[in-house]
Amino acid sequence: MEELTKHQVVLLMLLISFVTSIATGIVTVSLMDEQNPGVTQTVNRVVERTIERVVASDVPEESQAAQVVTEVRTVLSEREFVSDLVENIKKSVFEVFDTTEEEVIGKAVVVDSNRLVLPRFSFDPEHSYVVMQGENTLAVRSATTTDKITILTVEGSVPYVPLRETLNLPLGTRLITLGGKNGDAVAQGILTNTSYAEDSATTTPGEERSEKKVISVSSTAGYDSSYLGAPLFTEKGELIGLYEQKGEYGYAYIPISLKSLILSTTATSSADTKNQE
Repeated sequence: MEELTKHQVVLLMLLISFVTSIATGIVTVSLMDEQNPGVTQTVNRVVERTIERVVASDVPEESQAAQVVTEVRTVLSEREFVSDLVENIKKSVFEVFDTTEEEVIGKAVVVDSNRLVLPRFSFDPEHSYVVMQGENTLAVRSATTTDKITILTVEGSVPYVPLRETLNLPLGTRLITLGGKNGDAVAQGILTNTSYAEDSATTTPGEERSEKKVISVSSTAGYDSSYLGAPLFTEKGELIGLYEQKGEYGYAYIPISLKSLILSTTATSSADTKNQE
């Protein structure tokens, strides 16, 4: 070292730094390849976005420079992901309250700007009903009852959750439910079973076709204190079911999809409540 000039010492240090950087990169990549799926799942939720903006200065136009600000990685942990999902879902989940009998009916989920869905209950047009979420209370104007569900129309407009076109989800799909008798409770699980019924529909005279209709979905997501209408969601926040009962394959839910709601409302009648003005 004593025989090296100052210039040669600087070059040697640069060479050592370069070799060290390469070695660190190789070790990091090797360790990432050996991580378990949980770490990989978290890394897959990395959000990368680039924001470009031109910053003007007081110097002459020909001297102005474009500054690129890059936000590379915002890592969402598993806890943060579930927390954000629940916060978005909660905006569309209300409790149905019979003000005449002063009792809670169950949970209802907003599926349109002013329509909520919950499992079928004995709707009495002579009673007054409201839906509540914290300090937000909306009067129920009318109800449509089907064989499995009740659809409420309320005064006002509230955020609603997305629906799937159909329930063609593979078994093992990760799901989350929100409900509870004494307040909000969250449970996670997977899709364990999808039950079908054979329906026949006449397409042309003398010709019949048979198509499968989902009559129930089951999941490990749930809890024994679940009560009427606890909703079941996908990781994308899509509503796919309403809690019905404890079943053979876990917790059984009434299937909800865009197609099922359209079909359900074609053969039902509406009843106005005395909440109408």
